[in-house]
Amino acid sequence: MLFRSRETEILREIDEGSYDLFIEGALYFFNQTNFIKKFGARLYREVSCPILVVRNMVNIRKAVILIEDTTDLWSLIPRFFKIFEQAELKFDILHVKLQKPGRLSFKESGEDTRASEVKEADDITISAKKMLAEAGWSPQKMRMIRDVPARITDSLKEYGLVV
Repeated sequence: MLFRSRETEILREIDEGSYDLFIEGALYFFNQTNFIKKFGARLYREVSCPILVVRNMVNIRKAVILIEDTTDLWSLIPRFFKIFEQAELKFDILHVKLQKPGRLSFKESGEDTRASEVKEADDITISAKKMLAEAGWSPQKMRMIRDVPARITDSLKEYGLVV
């Protein structure tokens, strides 16, 4: 039994063990505030591999793949395939851009919005879609959301799995 910082020990184990993926369970009745804090924690900021947070005891009808401008698609997408290759899973791609407090803003793929935002979002979402298509997977929706973490978390309620 170790009596050290949970985050420090997990980060050390992931780095030393050269893990490809970190999977963590979240209670079905999780508190939104705690969920938001979790993603601002040192562990989630510094981890060297993709993270999969799975709500326990949930029938997964639909998933979402979250990507940011800096997401390493070459790392994330193959791991997604490896885990879910046998699943019949419906999923969306959600390009996330954190911003200062403001109004929730979704952009369906192909819709017009500010040009600088569209180019960045389109590049990474289209790349993700192409990589998924090469393996025979197709997202139902591709969206971009620009908002504060609390509202982004609210937008994830329909999903049983967040990758």
